[in-house]
Amino acid sequence: MIINRRIKMIINRHVCKLGLFLCVCMGTAQGQWSISQSDFEKSPLKDVYKSSPWLVDIIPDDVWKQSNFATPEEMQWFKEARYGMYIHFGLSTYKNRELSWGIAEGKLPDNNPGTFPMEEWTTWPNLLKLERFSKEELADILRKSGMKYVVVVAKHHDGFHFYKTKYSDFNITQTPYQKDFVREVIEACRMANVKVGVYFSQRDWYHPDYEPIDPAIVEKRLSTPPYYQLKPGEKLRSGKKHKRYLEYMFATVRELCTNYGKLDMFNFDAVSWGGMFTADMWEAERLTRMIRELQPGIIINNRASVPGDYDSPEQRIGMYQDSRMWETCMCLCDTWAYSPTRVKTAMEVFKNIQATAIGNGNLLMSWGMKWDGSWDEQQKQSLLGAGVWLKSYGDSIYKTHGGPWLPAEWGGSTYCGDRVYVHVFQTKKPIQLAKIPGMKLSLACVMTGQDGVVFREGDDGYTIDAQQVRELDRPLIVELKASRPVLESDIRKPEASDGSIFENEHNYGKIQYSQTVQPPQKELVFTMKQAQKITGIQIVSSVPQGACISVSLTEDGQTWREYRRGVALQPGKTDITLLSKTSGALTDGIVVRGLKITWDRPVERKTLCHFYGFPASEYK
Repeated sequence: MIINRRIKMIINRHVCKLGLFLCVCMGTAQGQWSISQSDFEKSPLKDVYKSSPWLVDIIPDDVWKQSNFATPEEMQWFKEARYGMYIHFGLSTYKNRELSWGIAEGKLPDNNPGTFPMEEWTTWPNLLKLERFSKEELADILRKSGMKYVVVVAKHHDGFHFYKTKYSDFNITQTPYQKDFVREVIEACRMANVKVGVYFSQRDWYHPDYEPIDPAIVEKRLSTPPYYQLKPGEKLRSGKKHKRYLEYMFATVRELCTNYGKLDMFNFDAVSWGGMFTADMWEAERLTRMIRELQPGIIINNRASVPGDYDSPEQRIGMYQDSRMWETCMCLCDTWAYSPTRVKTAMEVFKNIQATAIGNGNLLMSWGMKWDGSWDEQQKQSLLGAGVWLKSYGDSIYKTHGGPWLPAEWGGSTYCGDRVYVHVFQTKKPIQLAKIPGMKLSLACVMTGQDGVVFREGDDGYTIDAQQVRELDRPLIVELKASRPVLESDIRKPEASDGSIFENEHNYGKIQYSQTVQPPQKELVFTMKQAQKITGIQIVSSVPQGACISVSLTEDGQTWREYRRGVALQPGKTDITLLSKTSGALTDGIVVRGLKITWDRPVERKTLCHFYGFPASEYK
């Protein structure tokens, strides 16, 4: 089927811890982890599921076992690479807005309202020239940045194709630029000798037949996942037109897998997200098996609502895990694509690389060109600056394994063979490291060259004291020599905790306020003198079975809106995270002036309410 611009006016537009998260960017996204039911029972993911169930996609064992996966040998290069580039460029760059969400109205189940009418943003391709884009320059940036692979957006939710396709004229070869942008990026990757993959969103707010959920069965939209509520008695089903959309989608995915030579990765972007999407909406098993047949050895993320080959935390550093590979994708500035917003410094970029490596994961750093195809100089210098350090200290990152000491507030460690690299993030107090049975460690060097680092061995462990270090303008990495190669069995694995998710101060901050509710009250209204970022609420009390609360908030101190309704209280502690939508993802915390908690019945005993978050000075 050909989608012609002449029919665009008839398109229906619907309103549309945990081990430890060592988070340098402080953010959470949705649908990050996929896990089988049996593995979930003994996983630290249980802590996250308690407060934010949509972050974890629990898949029945039989479905998991029957799915398709890359082999360990095919995954090896990915485990060793550690650091990649995510290229996001979209029609939204014309207005310096955030990709599809910043311009287009989403179709069910997405509920973003859209900023520009479809008849306007669909004309922007007529202005796209990319006159300053150079694949040679991109190849040079790749060589100097230390990135080992690239994922380029081939199609985002707005439905515009950045590659040549015979199934839609809504593609980049129909613009003044005329070239196949995906092909240009792939050729740059070949020049730089790095791996390459494509991102393809199953969601499509342009295609007239896209209807993963039949609008007729939806009673109302919701503000939290899955973002819709079915009418009583209805079962989830796709619209009648959606079969034609799937025919188109399979055809154009086949194009991507056959027209560009070897592809190393394929990224989707519609994982379960608390029931927002299902595998049936995309015939995901058939789709991913087709990709593997066309591209032997390819690895696929977990966002087709089937397990995939790795987990995909977004805008945050993931948990330590070695049972399954993971990759964090995050923005270099405040948006996935280019915008004139705050840019992470070279030090911040490198710390994020370190933070993923010590957790045994990868970092996929996202940026994009300006509308004319040029790269922002400040953004480029941040990547090149991190690349200089990677050239000098890359042995502590590439081809390493996270451990043997798990991530903590002070930093973490990586190892390769008999070398252990201690990545130090704070120097205010000495670091205590437990001894490893059958192994003796000695100081090899301070890899990054600072003076003042003291290494001592004691009866119970080792101490690294960097309190005298004054050169804090570059990373601090201490290299240790082990008496034998480090083994995976030397790592103390994370276990599920019976505590609170808010024990992770990196993501959730500390208790900012505490309030007491006395019997027989059934409502707490709490306001603040100034706006503050609140990441969560903890209710501490013994509660009768079936008791629930609702949470409302005000961002201006005057207008209240309901945030969540019907939250079931647990005996002891109930953790409720507050999430806002940023760059299409749910991120930790909402900046508010007040919170209101309403019980469905009067409280019977004194109840304590803790509000977690960050002082204003730490989030501005």
